[in-house]
Amino acid sequence: MDIAALILAAGGSRRMGVPKQILDWGNTTMLEHVIRTTRAAGISKLFVVLGADSEAIQKEIEMEGLILIQNPKWHQGLGSSISAGIQKLKTDASIQGCLILLSDQPFITSSYLMSMIDTFDGETLVASRYGDKAGVPCLFPCRHFSQLEQLKGDQGARKVLRKLHTEIIFPASIPDLRDIDTPEMYKLFSDQNGKF
Repeated sequence: MDIAALILAAGGSRRMGVPKQILDWGNTTMLEHVIRTTRAAGISKLFVVLGADSEAIQKEIEMEGLILIQNPKWHQGLGSSISAGIQKLKTDASIQGCLILLSDQPFITSSYLMSMIDTFDGETLVASRYGDKAGVPCLFPCRHFSQLEQLKGDQGARKVLRKLHTEIIFPASIPDLRDIDTPEMYKLFSDQNGKF
């Protein structure tokens, strides 16, 4: 089954104060770490949506094999980035599913992404569980691409997930869904792990 990944990395990192996409993470940057994790899950079609600080970010990531999408409306929020990404992704008619990821969830593992792919049947939504809610990473079948393309502003994938909640299935494995939004969070994880 042909599955593509859409990595959302267009945000302005307002709370962080610096582009968090290119903060150190292990021996690379946070965004590059998410890209490598996605590739390790066996996904070869990687679409990355950029917006704020696009030039600086491109200098810090391995460009080979990536399909970059510039979102001039990045300041409007996640919905605009998802819409821009899906518009580009839809030009490849072979793609049957889209795995949406955020660039600031570096604790997601390739094994978790593989469990999502293994759960995917080509028709049913696969999402991550946040208590009693569904969120990203999430894997949408192509029949829902038109709904994602219509997203605007700060309406992220959760708007569509809420609408389709009866169709969602969850992988059996439990991921670490923490995201990193502030200098305090980044420092905390750095101090705890001693390697970032």
